Amino acid sequence: MLGNLSESDICELRVFAKVVEAGGFSAAQVELNISQSTISTHMTALENRLGMSLCKRGRVGSCVTEKGALIYQAAKRLFAALDEFRSEAGAARNCYIGNLAAGIVDNLISNPACHLHSVIAKMTELAPEVQISIHPRTGSCLSAHGQRIVYFPAHDEQFFADKASPGGCSTCG
Repeated sequence: MLGNLSESDICELRVFAKVVEAGGFSAAQVELNISQSTISTHMTALENRLGMSLCKRGRVGSCVTEKGALIYQAAKRLFAALDEFRSEAGAARNCYIGNLAAGIVDNLISNPACHLHSVIAKMTELAPEVQISIHPRTGSCLSAHGQRIVYFPAHDEQFFADKASPGGCSTCG
C-alpha cells in the first residue's frame, strides 16, 4: 500500500496519466518518448505499489479499470496541487516557475534570419526555472486556436504563446 509519495511515485503517476490521456501504451510511447517496455515497467511498479490493477492490457490495447479511473482523477488533482505549490513558492522567491508551451509558425524554425535561439536564451536567463517547450504549428492552426501573438521587433519574429494543448489540433497534429 502507498505510504509517503516519492519522486519515483510521482514519475510513475505521470506515466500512468499520459497512458490514460493518450488512450494506450503505444500512443503514450510517442508522447513520452520512451519505449513501451519502459512504460510497462513504470505501470507495473505503480500497480504493485498501489496494490491494484490500473489498466487492463490486451492485444487490442489497454483500457483503464474502474479503480484506475479513480487513481487518474486523484493524480490530476495531485499534479495541479504540485503546480500550484511550485508557482506559490516561486512567487515567494520573486521568480518564475512552471512550464511554458509555445507554438511557433513552423517555417520560422528553419529560417536563418529567425533568432528564436536568442529569445529562448534570454528567457532561460531571466527565468531559469521555467521549462520551455516549442511546438511548430501552421499559422492557420495557431490563429484557429486563439493563440496570442508576441512580436520581437528587433528580430522581426512572431512568437505565439500557445494556449491550446501542446498536442495541437487534429488538423496539425
